[in-house]
Amino acid sequence: MAKKATFEIYEGFTKRKKKYVVTEFKTDFDILTAYCKKFFKCSEAHIFATTGYLWNGELYLENPARPGAKLVLVAYYVR
Repeated sequence: MAKKATFEIYEGFTKRKKKYVVTEFKTDFDILTAYCKKFFKCSEAHIFATTGYLWNGELYLENPARPGAKLVLVAYYVR
């Protein structure tokens, strides 16, 4: 049996509370998309997925150039 994917929710620090769904890099894209469609209550056309990095419990969308930064998949809602 395949291992289930785990998702974490991160919020941005800007004025607008943007939410990011984060999962391990090896997670299947279809599983991530299905979860995001339910979480954001939108269609697949409004979900944008990219790579990100976790370092010291914070999410970075660009490489922080720090040793020990973990590569993850990040998805978020785009109008």
